[in-house]
Amino acid sequence: MRKRRSTNIPILICIASFILPGCQTMDSQSSGASHPSTTSAPTMTVVTEPSSEEPALPTPISGPLPTEANNEPEEIRVIITAVGDVLMHKAVIDGGQTNPGEAEPQYDYTYCFQYVRPFFEKSDLAIGNIEGTLAGPPYTGFPSFSAPDEIADALYDVGFRVVCAANNHSIDKGLDGLIRTATVLREKGFTAIGTRPDEETPMDAIADVGGIRLGIMNYTWETIGTKT
Repeated sequence: MRKRRSTNIPILICIASFILPGCQTMDSQSSGASHPSTTSAPTMTVVTEPSSEEPALPTPISGPLPTEANNEPEEIRVIITAVGDVLMHKAVIDGGQTNPGEAEPQYDYTYCFQYVRPFFEKSDLAIGNIEGTLAGPPYTGFPSFSAPDEIADALYDVGFRVVCAANNHSIDKGLDGLIRTATVLREKGFTAIGTRPDEETPMDAIADVGGIRLGIMNYTWETIGTKT
């Protein structure tokens, strides 16, 4: 139910004072001076007869009438979906191959997300964590991960737009693997955070989601092969 707002219309009231014959002004009362009734008539006359001219109608108000300002902020709601490790073990890598036995293997991982796709379709922003690298062939699982680039295609297809690349497996394939991963993710259209291909590219991001500005950061406290 909407509350009806009252309309305040200003009304101007004019009050005119007249000095009639035989009356005294406030100045004369305060000074004690009196005026006999035989004084000359005042220059202003009070008209008691009705005027033959019709009174002028007020000018119509153009536009809406003034109303009370609504100072309540507009409510904005968004749905953010955050997913943990996208972890490509060797069995998962091989399970996405579409041409087994061929010399040049091809991969497709869209089937991996077929049962969770409805969750991402309702989301305003989907964020995922790539646990490993896209360092190119040979593709390997645990303990040093390197997955085919096609996993990035599948993530984008299901609705991911922000990818975190900083985690304990970021340098599984050395600095070259880290740089290639950061490069491929950006080329695929993601906002990649946590790692970067060069010193000029930002590692953090600000996303505008339905009018809400979100700061997104990604860090890791260790990587395999380094001291914690």
